[in-house]
Amino acid sequence: MLPSSNVEDFMARGVLTLAITLGFSGVAEAEQTLCALPDPAQVDPCIVGFWVGDNDAAETINAQLRRLAPAGTNRTVVPAMPAALALIVSPGGAYVTMPFAQNHAWIDESEEDLTLARMAIAGSVEAGYMTASGGNMTYCTSGDAVAWLDLGMSSALGGAKEITIPIEPSAGAQFRPAMQYSCAPNYLQIDVILPAPINRVQYRLGNVGAEAFGEYYSAAVLDRLRMGPAAAPPTPGVDGITPVTPVEVPIPGAAPAVD
Repeated sequence: MLPSSNVEDFMARGVLTLAITLGFSGVAEAEQTLCALPDPAQVDPCIVGFWVGDNDAAETINAQLRRLAPAGTNRTVVPAMPAALALIVSPGGAYVTMPFAQNHAWIDESEEDLTLARMAIAGSVEAGYMTASGGNMTYCTSGDAVAWLDLGMSSALGGAKEITIPIEPSAGAQFRPAMQYSCAPNYLQIDVILPAPINRVQYRLGNVGAEAFGEYYSAAVLDRLRMGPAAAPPTPGVDGITPVTPVEVPIPGAAPAVD
């Protein structure tokens, strides 16, 4: 049977996945207002557009999964593709995010057991208002988004554990993460600052335009379902797009990342 400590550790990793993957979409909702647009609204024109891209959450999660391997265990972490992300921001600051999903799996082998584990998180469409000025970003949400966390584990010795957890905004961590952004023509980078050991999640988005938005987003989702190459929205250094300089934000008390 599965030891209770393994199940508790597995649940902790599930919460970690939630914190990283939702980034500015979910974790920050705990103390974001529902939903008051500042008057006058501050909307940097460079964030306005139809954005498609990804973030580095998958890489960060995999690094943490490797780091959290129990002593005496040989852990194999299955490579994970970045979630396909899409964001629409209007000139007035209204925003809509498209549904997303992120999946992870790993195998733990020891002299006593062989354990298979998986972890998945998904979120629905979210809407609200976003403000951005001088490299700083915040938002408020309508509060009607739905997200859920799916956890599963099975042991060669017998026994299995599976649970699906609905995620509500009020269940998020009680903090307001800093959000920084950098712009270049048709390119938007958003850095969400989270507590150690995660420290930072970076979003990389290309502005594909209204007419091509559905095509790019659909292609990105389908490519991930086929486990093929991700769709390629505009990126820095391609088609005349100027590379953006990443924003370096000090993280108080941050611990060095450990792979």
